Amino acid sequence: MEIGKLVERVAEIGKGLEIKASRRGGLEAAVVFQKATEGTATWYTIGKRQVHEPQLEAIAGEVQKYTEGIDTIVELGAGKGLLGRVLQEVTKKPVIAIERRDCTTYDGHDVTRLNADLQEVSLNDTIPSNSLVIAKHFCGNATDTAVTMICASPKVTVAALAPCCHPQIQWDSYTGTAYLTELGFTKDDLPNFLDLITMSRYSKGISQKDCKRWTELRDLGQSVCYQSGRHIRRIIEEGRMRALQNAGFSTCLVQYAPDAVSPDNFLILASRRTVFPIPMTPAAQVFPSPQGLIMHANGEQSVPDRVAEYWLEKRSVHLTETGTSCIKSVEMHAIQFGGGMRKSDSDSNAIVVVVIGEPAELLPILEEPLLTRVVDMVIPFTTHSSSERSVEFLSGLLKKTLKESESVRLCCVPRVLEKELLPEVPTEQLSPTNFTHALFAIDWKDRMGHRCLLASVIPKDVFDMRKWRQAACGAVMLAGKPVTKKNQKTVVMFIDEMEKRHPSHACKGKKVVVVCDDFKDGNADLIKSTIIASGAASAECVVPIKKDDMWVVHDVSKNFDLAIFRLDRGDVPAIMRAMIPYLLPGSPIYGKVKLGVQSRGRRVTEKLVAAWKDAGFKKTLVWHFLTDKETDRTIVSRTP
Repeated sequence: MEIGKLVERVAEIGKGLEIKASRRGGLEAAVVFQKATEGTATWYTIGKRQVHEPQLEAIAGEVQKYTEGIDTIVELGAGKGLLGRVLQEVTKKPVIAIERRDCTTYDGHDVTRLNADLQEVSLNDTIPSNSLVIAKHFCGNATDTAVTMICASPKVTVAALAPCCHPQIQWDSYTGTAYLTELGFTKDDLPNFLDLITMSRYSKGISQKDCKRWTELRDLGQSVCYQSGRHIRRIIEEGRMRALQNAGFSTCLVQYAPDAVSPDNFLILASRRTVFPIPMTPAAQVFPSPQGLIMHANGEQSVPDRVAEYWLEKRSVHLTETGTSCIKSVEMHAIQFGGGMRKSDSDSNAIVVVVIGEPAELLPILEEPLLTRVVDMVIPFTTHSSSERSVEFLSGLLKKTLKESESVRLCCVPRVLEKELLPEVPTEQLSPTNFTHALFAIDWKDRMGHRCLLASVIPKDVFDMRKWRQAACGAVMLAGKPVTKKNQKTVVMFIDEMEKRHPSHACKGKKVVVVCDDFKDGNADLIKSTIIASGAASAECVVPIKKDDMWVVHDVSKNFDLAIFRLDRGDVPAIMRAMIPYLLPGSPIYGKVKLGVQSRGRRVTEKLVAAWKDAGFKKTLVWHFLTDKETDRTIVSRTP
């Protein structure tokens, strides 16, 4: 089919196929996630936490609603079994985990693990009756294998499948070919299907430099390619659902995460006893939440990920200390700011971080210096409107909230909303400086064109936007005094973030050794004085040298109980291994490593952990701190 006609056809079909929104669970799944992954250095908890944790919580929150009367949960392609572990502890149902690889696991006490290839497994011979089958991110045609297995087994009562890696799908293994043929598509259309799906994964579109073979598709425009790719995903899942329906299942498709968290965000639900659709909200009508914060992070491309990870980490601390948290969930969304985020009149795409919870409880966290330096826009929201009449809605909200003696500052995105709203607000109640309340509003538009208005009126004593912005531009403080030297600011901010995120690595009261490249330019003395001012009992700087292919240090004291490295050269793990004799056992170690282009590589975290492990440091974590540059990583470890 010619590409233009194909795009028109998939849009026509896709718009007619329903997608429901997953229903959020409570904090139970978050508590189990934290418990299961505590102390691990995998990408589930560091670097990719903002991707994996929201997905696991959303899937668990939806699937547990179908477990009443179920005897067993069966996880196909279980991997390390984290999803099965979360569901097992939340539902108290036994789990059978089927995985072909022999690997370390998160399995709980009531898990039976079967190491086998799915191609060789018969569910009828493996699982008990009345089972719920789950599979998260089943790549390519693995989902079709699962559909075939489920259709063939009367022992499966409920199934929940989260497909991924659609570009790997092969026509002959796909279970929905009859449905695609019925729609007028052929095997020859599949390559365009898969290319459009691939292009829809790119939030900023694809340039000529990225891939020359997509010139014809790229000329359609970023928006058309994105929306076509999303429609095709929906059509492909419909084909699989038709196969399940033919085997006696009622089916439903749920979007369980924003596509900025994962573009592979559909969950196929199938049940022999539940008749869909049950009362669920269409995904197109879903705004982020009844209330929360929307934040835009400035700086480099990974900053939104790091901000989201920081908020999830804060929630983890709350859950550990009190068993609950004001941070209900954290999500990233790709949205369009109609009219621009600032003064521009053109549309702009952006990744925003949405923290769900009561704004009055969340805003004090936002005032932490670590966040004020990287977040350049915040919109608290407590209400929403799907109406196009945004000005009427906002003016009505102000009339309902403000007394005649009170005044308001307008903080709207895009700015054109403020201009449209000004004539509707009495002049005597408008003030950019002497205000008692602030009106926050954002014209929220996702990349599929779905739109709503999110807003709130917040008292100044709850959140003062002007003071918050001033704090973001304020001085970096050390021992109550402003820091003026740029190099020292960098060190102070890094130490401050380390102490907040890893209190056990704080300088206070410790005998600290700083491992650096040289003593030039006074940097060593500057670092030393900074560490002393941060509360260290003492600080000493050393410069390792290489001798006979070994790193050595001379004229160094012993019995340090904290090491900080500032190295731009050499094999950092090997250098720090030379410092082990001078440190007490179990002493904290931390510092930055500069990776350059290697930071873009896959599995960079695992490679770094392996290098430090080979050097004798068994407990090593790799972080991307808010104070790190895009190509830097922070190493957190301990001596043996």
